[in-house]
Amino acid sequence: MDVAGLLRLNIRRRAPGQVYVDCPICGDCRGKMNLNTAKDLWRCNYCGEGGGMLSLYATGLYRSGESGACGGRAV
Repeated sequence: MDVAGLLRLNIRRRAPGQVYVDCPICGDCRGKMNLNTAKDLWRCNYCGEGGGMLSLYATGLYRSGESGACGGRAV
């Protein structure tokens, strides 16, 4: 299972080797975060945060107790 599935991130778009999701870091609900599954990297094109999949997973676990700004809804 990939990190997007483990963190239950809202997938907005799929492309070969990557997906665009809502950012759990800054709360942007427009699918600005890119998860590059080919390189195991992520970057939010809104807030500029990025790193490896392990750091995203760790951050997601830390923030899992917070309520998301998007509320799991498509915008």
